[in-house]
Formats: sequence, C-alpha cells, structure tokens
Amino acid sequence: MKMEKLTPQQVKETLAQNVTAKIKELTRGIEVDYTLDYEVGDIITVESAESWSNDGLFTVENIKEYPYSFNINNEAPCHVLDYSDDEICHMLGATDCEHEKEVIIAKGTKFRVTDVSTDDDFAEMGFYKVELEYIEED
Repeated sequence: MKMEKLTPQQVKETLAQNVTAKIKELTRGIEVDYTLDYEVGDIITVESAESWSNDGLFTVENIKEYPYSFNINNEAPCHVLDYSDDEICHMLGATDCEHEKEVIIAKGTKFRVTDVSTDDDFAEMGFYKVELEYIEED
C-alpha cells in the first residue's frame, strides 16, 4: 500500500511502527469536556497512534473545558517526525509545524499511571497532570 493514498491517521499508524528512538520525558496535551477518572496503578493502552512531544512546542487543536498534560517519566519507544520531509508533512496534513518537536507513539503501547493531579491542583494550575510509566512488552 502506498503512503500517499493513506489518510493522515493511517500515515501516522504506519510511521509509528517504525520506532526510531526511545525517549524519556515525552508529553501530550489533550482537552476534554469531562474529567477523566485515572487512578494510580491504572494501565492505559494507546488505542491509535498518538502524537506526543519531546521537549518542544505542541499545540492542542481542540479547546475544551478540562486540559490534561500526560508525561511519560521513563524511556518510551517512538517514531521521531522529520519536519524537513515535505512529503510526510503533506501526507500528515501538518502545516506551519517546523517549530514543533513531535513523536508518534504506536497503537497498543501500554503505560501505568504513577500520579494524578487532584481537583485542588487543577484549580491552582489550570490543568490536570497525569504521570505515566512506559511498560515494556514481554
């Protein structure tokens, strides 16, 4: 299957299978209409390839009531996007993103929740923080 005939999500899924690095301290921001009920010890399995950032700017594209910041504290396998590759950027629908540092985490990757912000933290910081630990595959 040729990559140029794939949807942006299919391109992301394909790229995610090509692990190019293991990086510590990856982050992902999301915003949702409801609070998430994660607890320490919960296992999160990535349902589809996801964009994360490796210490760079990454813009959340949908503004909702409850912002969350997910942080992976240990090394996690990922595909580092090369924004100098115009063809890949076009296939992903990525524009004006040269300042971003983006990596893709593959579907099926598992994380353990190690810490979750409280409602008081949210009131003070303006977002919920969820700390994660990558779980190695057996």
